[in-house]
Amino acid sequence: METLGSFILKNIFSVLCSVKLDRGNYLLWKSMVLPLLRGHKLDGYILGTKPCLEPSISNERGHQPNPIYEEWVSTDQLLLGWLFNSMTSDIATQLLHCETSQQLWEVAQSLVGAHTRSRITLLKTEFHRTRKGGLKMEEYLSKMKGIVDNLTLA
Repeated sequence: METLGSFILKNIFSVLCSVKLDRGNYLLWKSMVLPLLRGHKLDGYILGTKPCLEPSISNERGHQPNPIYEEWVSTDQLLLGWLFNSMTSDIATQLLHCETSQQLWEVAQSLVGAHTRSRITLLKTEFHRTRKGGLKMEEYLSKMKGIVDNLTLA
């Protein structure tokens, strides 16, 4: 018999993220992935608020396997695979060493974070250097708004 938890997992993992993570779209990717995970109550795995439990439990009969641990590992590994599938092969290849979904989430964030900081610096420089020059006012304002929008996103 299928449990509600396994039904939810099959449901979320059948949905592919329409945007694959690359070096330039982390915030967009995160804004699409995180609500999906929150909606299925899986964000605790990647954010560390649902930590892995001990593999065995002690009781009056000694040490026994912890069934909740096995379920946690199974869910985490499905989530890990799903996250890998939501990335470009370039990014996923750099994250192959990650063994849990939380580790993948954190390393992906730091990997693209350096790119994001350099992009912000570049956009700020472009914003300060942009002049109207021979542009029509509408073109100039559109260009400046584009830079500001990109800065906001970054």
